[in-house]
Amino acid sequence: MTNNKIMVTGCIALCKAIQQHTTLRELYLSNNFIGPDGARHVAKVLENTKYITEIWLSSNGIFPDGAQALGKALREKRHLEVLALRKNDITFDGLSELENVL
Repeated sequence: MTNNKIMVTGCIALCKAIQQHTTLRELYLSNNFIGPDGARHVAKVLENTKYITEIWLSSNGIFPDGAQALGKALREKRHLEVLALRKNDITFDGLSELENVL
């Protein structure tokens, strides 16, 4: 779903659709302008996945709040190999939760 400009409304709908998909392994949502609210909805979905290996969320404007929500959701995801968060203005505040994932 990369480069579709689904924005936060589309992200929420997508998250509702895949919420029960506990075997999700890869999530490609870069360049969709989901913002921090969309990132929080993605984080809720990720809490239920056991074997997520790749998450692509670059260029979504998730900012520190969205990054913190993702970091909390990903703490115990030991199979994670790729976490792409370029161009999101995360700052050091957002990195506080993500450092445990990296």
